[in-house]
Amino acid sequence: MKKVIVVLLTIGIMLSSSMAFAVDFKDSVDGYDIAFDSLVFRPLGVAATMGGSIIFFISLPIAAITDSIEPAAELLVKDPYRFTFVRPLGEFKSL
Repeated sequence: MKKVIVVLLTIGIMLSSSMAFAVDFKDSVDGYDIAFDSLVFRPLGVAATMGGSIIFFISLPIAAITDSIEPAAELLVKDPYRFTFVRPLGEFKSL
C-alpha cells in the first residue's frame, strides 16, 4: 500500500507541476498548439486533477493535523484544475 501511495504522489506531482513548463511560451497561438493541447495536455490535466483529488482525500487527515489543508489543496487539486479547465485552449503561459 505504501508503494502505491508513493507512486500516486509522484505521478500527481509530476503531472501537476511540470505540465505548465513543458512547452515554450509563445505570444500567438496556432493550430498545432490547440491540437496538441486538446489531444495531450487536457486529458493529462483531467487525470492529474482526478489523481490529485484522490491523493488529497487520502492525505486529508495528516494535512488537518499539520494545519496544511490549504497548501495541499492548492498543489494537488486547484493547480491541475486551473491548468485543465480555466486556461484558454492552446495557451501555455502560467496562470
